[in-house]
Amino acid sequence: MQKVQQGFTLIELMIVVAIIGILASVALPAYTTYMVKSRIATVLVSADGVRSQMAADIQEAATADSTTGAHAQTFSTLYQEDLDAVALNNDFVNSAPGSITIDNTTGEITITLATDNRLDEISAETLVYTPTYVSGTVVWDCSAPNTDTNDMDLLPPECRKIAP
Repeated sequence: MQKVQQGFTLIELMIVVAIIGILASVALPAYTTYMVKSRIATVLVSADGVRSQMAADIQEAATADSTTGAHAQTFSTLYQEDLDAVALNNDFVNSAPGSITIDNTTGEITITLATDNRLDEISAETLVYTPTYVSGTVVWDCSAPNTDTNDMDLLPPECRKIAP
């Protein structure tokens, strides 16, 4: 009676380990990039409530300048407390006072990201949302004025343009 081979040979196991190593070397950077993008998305979504309220105010007043008489109060009076709460409740936004600001004249919302290794190369960067009132609608433009062009792929597509 012949003995039947049981198990794997050393070379077969080494080939499997090599294949797993190659797959891991490709998957880990892709996973890291994906996680940074999702963290930035949470920052942008966290300010959406304030942006929609501001858009309604801008449409009603037909101007983004909240210092005019068309608005009942300035944007900073109405929304700064809400934006400060966003900063405190989001790990990826700088929690220092003034890390999210509103310009009362232009309606720009400026968000300063936290200094955090989990944000990779865009840690401590600034994102700017600018409203534009056009024909009864408000269009928000997102930019990252200080972000290196090599790191733009970590931002959502709407924020990948450099502000003038």
